[in-house]
Amino acid sequence: MMDYPQYKGSSGKILTVKLQIEGVEPALNDFHGSQNTTLVKTLQRKLKSSPCRYPEDHGEDLAQIVWMSVKRNFEKIRDGKSDPIISPEPWLKTIGHNLFLNHIKKCDGRNIIYLEDFESELSSDRTNPETAAQTKEHLEIVYKILGEMDPEMRIILLLHLREGFTHNEIAKKFLEITEVNARKKYSLALRELKGRLKIGGYVQ
Repeated sequence: MMDYPQYKGSSGKILTVKLQIEGVEPALNDFHGSQNTTLVKTLQRKLKSSPCRYPEDHGEDLAQIVWMSVKRNFEKIRDGKSDPIISPEPWLKTIGHNLFLNHIKKCDGRNIIYLEDFESELSSDRTNPETAAQTKEHLEIVYKILGEMDPEMRIILLLHLREGFTHNEIAKKFLEITEVNARKKYSLALRELKGRLKIGGYVQ
């Protein structure tokens, strides 16, 4: 936040007073100018460590959505329909984190991982047409199961198996749940995946 000598108090009070006196756009422009770089970097870091595959500049796209949400909140505060913001920076961080969680939960089997990522793991003979066809069929089934799985369970499963994050890291960095819940959801996801593959005759 920039310093405004004419406004005294915490950063939240300064922002609220500026919002009420100067309007939504000036307050938004000031807040955006002081926080956008950090917001974009944070979102890009989160996206890079997630199991989803996105363009390198996707963090900027998400940041734009965050700022649209901020603007709507500013308008509510201006109109007296929402309480003033006490701590702007943590508040913005929370909005960004919640958007990130909602975003990665919408990943289905297609944009989580590519077919070629699993080929070497599922087939030791990629030159054999019959083996390659079986591998592709198995992958299609895995993607279908992942796409139909509970979003949170799917994310935990992939973050642990594909990206190597511990249950504690997943709980704290990504989903803001307890480690115990992360472990339970992982077990349920793994059981669902294996169970459906077994029913389909893809595993013993």
